[in-house]
Amino acid sequence: MRAIFSLVLLTGLPILAQQATLQINTEVLRIGMTKQDVFHRFPVIVSDEKRLSSADEIPNDEVLIVCTTSEPGTCNGGEVQFHKGLLNYADKSWYTNDSAASTIAELLGAISRTVPNRKTTPCTVRYSEEHESDGMHERTFITCGNKGVYIGRFPLPVSGISQREGQDISEFIGVMTSERH
Repeated sequence: MRAIFSLVLLTGLPILAQQATLQINTEVLRIGMTKQDVFHRFPVIVSDEKRLSSADEIPNDEVLIVCTTSEPGTCNGGEVQFHKGLLNYADKSWYTNDSAASTIAELLGAISRTVPNRKTTPCTVRYSEEHESDGMHERTFITCGNKGVYIGRFPLPVSGISQREGQDISEFIGVMTSERH
């Protein structure tokens, strides 16, 4: 079984002067890139399920999906957001199987990319539990400067009596200025 890893919104984190980067497949994004720079790196950028045809169509303060392929039915990308014309947030998420070894390997890789120099960049760890109608949702954020990792665990509804567990791991840079539409 493959679990879908998804984006979690972060607010209130200061944007630091350091140039955090995030690699989505072969493309490297950094905070402060222009809409044109990002638009030319990805063959498909989607806003509200509409494929954008030019950088001028990219709205501010809206979460957009970027795809590294233009093949129908596949995306393999991430999400970006711009504020005042400049990239202020990007994340990547990925699919993994339910095996503990695979999940742990992906999690350790995301953490190692986030915490490259713990001596000069202070890191914080936040954990929360929320009891929702479908069960317990657990969330952990590790943030180091302008870069971070989100790790989550939540119930997946399954028809019948049994219920399985889903897992989220997202790697991100920057701070999202608004939620998705």
